[in-house]
Amino acid sequence: MKTVAVAILTSPVLIAVPVQELADEKPFLLGIIVAILAVLVGRYRGLRLTEFLRFQPVFERSRS
Repeated sequence: MKTVAVAILTSPVLIAVPVQELADEKPFLLGIIVAILAVLVGRYRGLRLTEFLRFQPVFERSRS
C-alpha cells in the first residue's frame, strides 16, 4: 500500500517541467538528489557510517 501511495505522490513531481529540465541538463545531479532523499526517507537497517568509527578497534583486531 505504501508503494502505491509513494508512486502516486511522486508522479506529479516527475512530470513537472523543472524536474524534466534538470534531468535533461544534469542527470547526475538529479540522481544524487534522489539518492539523498532515499536515504533520508528510507529505513536503513545496516551499519551506519558512525558505527564504523565506534567499532574501529574491533575491525582492526579482526584484520590482524
